[in-house]
Amino acid sequence: MKKTLTLITISASILIVACSKNNPKPAVKTADTYWPTTAGTTFTYKSVDLSGTGISTTLMLKDSTLIVNKYYHGVSFGGDTAVEYLYEGKHLYALRQVRKTGNLAMEYSILNDTASVGYTWTTPPNETGTYAGSPTRFINKIIEKNITKTINGKIYNNVIHTLVQLQFGDNQGINYTNAERHDFYFAKNIGMIEDIDTNGSTVLYTTDLVSYVIK
Repeated sequence: MKKTLTLITISASILIVACSKNNPKPAVKTADTYWPTTAGTTFTYKSVDLSGTGISTTLMLKDSTLIVNKYYHGVSFGGDTAVEYLYEGKHLYALRQVRKTGNLAMEYSILNDTASVGYTWTTPPNETGTYAGSPTRFINKIIEKNITKTINGKIYNNVIHTLVQLQFGDNQGINYTNAERHDFYFAKNIGMIEDIDTNGSTVLYTTDLVSYVIK
């Protein structure tokens, strides 16, 4: 399956992201967070898509990168087609993917951990507001909070469920059409425990947490 905007790739190999070592590092905290960013923290995920099942390891890296006045943590999702970063600050979380071919950037605003259920916000995919030349935006929403969810036989508490709906617009950026939708689940002090990617009624892939090591 062609995954143009894949967040989690199906591969067990680890891509070490080349991040600047000269930039000041953002504050790292492991308590009261929905994505621990301590260097060396790892998450192992099982991904299932239309072509099969795979295992991938996500690794939090030591260095940070300054992108448009924000510091991002280096993060490896195990893919080889893009460089990924995680922003975590002021209770906001975002995943930024920069494809190696064409240098296309796509940033997903995945969570506001202080927002109430029903809160909705709109974000651009990058600084241009376009992706591959098309007007693009994300409609993000807090669906559930403080829920309990079972993933691969393990019970997680204090879970937040968010929706990230990708939309592409017409040339004028007036009328938008839904594309991929991500349903993310984040457990407090653990991180992302599930990502369900759909397009309409079709499930493109699911990514579930198998194990993790928080440093």
